[in-house]
Amino acid sequence: MNKKPIALALVLALAPWAASAQTDGYTLDDYQLRTSGDLLDICSLDSSDPQYWEARGFCLGYFAGGIDLHDELAKGQDFPRIACPTGQVTRNDVVAVFVDYARAHPEYLTEPPMDTVFRAVDAEWPCK
Repeated sequence: MNKKPIALALVLALAPWAASAQTDGYTLDDYQLRTSGDLLDICSLDSSDPQYWEARGFCLGYFAGGIDLHDELAKGQDFPRIACPTGQVTRNDVVAVFVDYARAHPEYLTEPPMDTVFRAVDAEWPCK
């Protein structure tokens, strides 16, 4: 039995589903961070992937920079705080909130990464 036609048919049948995810999966090009989908691909890479630790380090570094930027800007009067957690929050917590939010809101995956991060943390820890 030739399995190639069956595999091809399966790939073609799943193609519309894959396109609706709005990410192309993890690639090295994701490190350009053109979209929130790129950041999602990096930050949600499975721990079994050979590139996991590089991706995780990049992801945590990106969030550390974003948190530092937010906190420094929020010290001034012209930039209101975006997130107001009531307890201790780690970078891992913020990454998890972003990943969950991005998966639940694929309409934002084409936006700049930090825009979606700010949407996610505002939804999780609003200041209002």
